[in-house]
Amino acid sequence: MQSLTTTPRAAARSTIAVAGVAGLLLAAVPAAADLVLPAIEDFEDGASNWFDGASVAELDWVETGGADGGGYVTDLIDIPPSPPPFGITAFRAQDEFGSSDGIFEGDWIAAGVDEVRFFVRHDAPAPVSFFARFASPFNFPSAVGLAFAPVLPGQWTEIVLDVSEGSDELVLAGSTYEEIFSSIGHLQIGFDPGDVTGLPVNVDLDLVQVIPGPAALPLLLAGGLLAGRRRRA
Repeated sequence: MQSLTTTPRAAARSTIAVAGVAGLLLAAVPAAADLVLPAIEDFEDGASNWFDGASVAELDWVETGGADGGGYVTDLIDIPPSPPPFGITAFRAQDEFGSSDGIFEGDWIAAGVDEVRFFVRHDAPAPVSFFARFASPFNFPSAVGLAFAPVLPGQWTEIVLDVSEGSDELVLAGSTYEEIFSSIGHLQIGFDPGDVTGLPVNVDLDLVQVIPGPAALPLLLAGGLLAGRRRRA
């Protein structure tokens, strides 16, 4: 895992470019019918049915100023005086909401998913750490990917999570890796506020990517074909 500031548009385009050069179909590693890699949500056209942490409303969308200069989603979260020990969920992409046209749903193992990447920004008065939760359409069993490095306030920061089997960044709940990641319906992103309590905090999200990790790319390219899919309205 790494948490770092970078040049996001170049990073996102490089991922898409690899997919375009390689081809249109996944061969070396079979993909689930409803999950084609890389799956990328850039929020260029709206909030794409991503909901807030309370699951009551679609996230607010801002047209410009994202990690890539374009659109992004945001939420204002009132951190309670005693935050929950497991962190605060801020963003939800779930099958029942139709988030991102379902591009993150399906069998991640068959599709060859190794990494999840996303850019976050916040205005808390101190660093906070982020996580992502992966669950079935029934929201259980699940796994949590932990980004250990704290994210500084006021700047877009890329979070990279290793979600391969055996990753020390994953905490499994209720079942095995195979059972959890063979049927993903919910992708949820949140943060641990740490010592920040009793304050309203704006949290922003952009460029969510579910991709094969660096170790998987040579295998995919050796097969001659790699499918790429980018959500468009």
